Amino acid sequence: NTMASDAAYYQMRILTSNKAYYSIIDPANPLYQNMPPISVLADMDECDTAYCTIYQSDGTVQADLDGEGHFGGFLAC
Repeated sequence: NTMASDAAYYQMRILTSNKAYYSIIDPANPLYQNMPPISVLADMDECDTAYCTIYQSDGTVQADLDGEGHFGGFLAC
């Protein structure tokens, strides 16, 4: 909702055991101001993990996230 205007960029990441997937948002660049959803078909095996993170590069620690994030997964064979 509210991003630090002095942040260089934000990066939304899905980190799996095998690969990282990400999208970038730049508060200073209108071309990168909307966080697109990440949709992937990830190669994962039993006991592999997936983490969802948001990384802020530089700026003050004042980002306001509203809790509207969703994560879903399923086994595709």
